[in-house]
Formats: sequence, structure tokens, C-alpha cells
Amino acid sequence: RLYDRSLQNGADIGWVLRRLAAVQCDMDEHAAARATLRRYLSLCPEDATEWISLAIVHGELGEFDDSFDCYRRAESLDVDETLLHYNWGLTAERADKLQAAHAHLRRLTAIAADSPQTGNLRGDKRNQQKGRAKKQQGH
Repeated sequence: RLYDRSLQNGADIGWVLRRLAAVQCDMDEHAAARATLRRYLSLCPEDATEWISLAIVHGELGEFDDSFDCYRRAESLDVDETLLHYNWGLTAERADKLQAAHAHLRRLTAIAADSPQTGNLRGDKRNQQKGRAKKQQGH
């Protein structure tokens, strides 16, 4: 209803679709968010940030090949590389593509060594390595 009312009141359809997708993600309605973001990107295909958003949604749905395709699309556009490599690294880690995850961490470190995202990704890698070590020890 809010979507329809926003459009009737003259709201920008792109803005409405981006907000709708964000709400759908917040409600863990990732399949709906995927459809909304696809619709938005059919109207605004040069929006690198929303290609990253779609990549994240695909990752949440376990659609990693589609996710990586979206990251590559975002990379081909004018994109915030910190945002790109942080999220790409996290998705690669979830897909158990550890070499790719490390490559994105290295890239992120090279472009933004002091960013919070770099520290977060390093921490995620350390925690994952500790978890694997415990599993190997039989804990």
C-alpha cells in the first residue's frame, strides 16, 4: 500500500523502489527484494551501489554465481571500491571461496587500510579460522 500511495503522491519511482527493497531486506524478504531491485536496475542500470545491494540479496538467498555477476557489474561502473570489496569479500567467504575472500580483503586493505570495513573483514577472517581450528581439534 505504501508503495502505491507513494507513487500516487508523485514520488520518484526509483526512490520508492530502493526504499521498498531496503524494507524487504530488513524483513528478511530477500526474494521480494531481489525482484524489486531487478525492477529498479532495469530503470537505472548505472547505479553501482544498487548492483551491490542486489549482489548481497543474491548472497542471502545462496545464489552466489548471480551475486558475483552483480559485483562484477558494479565493478564495471563508477563505484565506491571500499563498499564493493568489503561486501564481495564477505559474500565470497559465505560461498566458501576463501581465495577470493582473501583477494578482496587485500584489495580493501590497499585502498582503505584504516576503514572500519577492513577491520571488520579481518575480524571475520580470524573468527572463521579459529572456528575451523576448533573443528579440526574435535571441539
